[in-house]
Amino acid sequence: MADWERVEGCTVAVAVADVRSLVANRKPSGADEFPAVQLLQASRGIVMGAEVGDGLRCYFQVRAATEADAEGIVRETRRQMAKGAEAARRPANGSPQARRILGDVCTGYEVKRDGTLVRWRGGSDVSAVELLEVVLAGEHTW
Repeated sequence: MADWERVEGCTVAVAVADVRSLVANRKPSGADEFPAVQLLQASRGIVMGAEVGDGLRCYFQVRAATEADAEGIVRETRRQMAKGAEAARRPANGSPQARRILGDVCTGYEVKRDGTLVRWRGGSDVSAVELLEVVLAGEHTW
């Protein structure tokens, strides 16, 4: 997959070329799963990467089946980022550190569409140690 080049040097990277066939007839098991299933059903390929070093830098690219699907992915991405930003403002949702990381990722992101290609990137100026503390404490689920 040519898109792999975008994430191959990342700390963590995943590429899935034919994701639609894996989830074609799948129904979401709950409201929280709906956006992910919808995204996968509208995708021809997905590439994700995260680089941890001088901060956290995340990259997500989707090749949608159609331009209409791509526009739907952009809308859903913006909706999910707004939900994440709102969750980051609630004190009950993890430590201040975890909320800061979530808030950074969900407010300082960029999403662009070029035809059927959707690109998202975001991140946080969190240190690798801070990120690891949040992940190991299980504070990364909201």
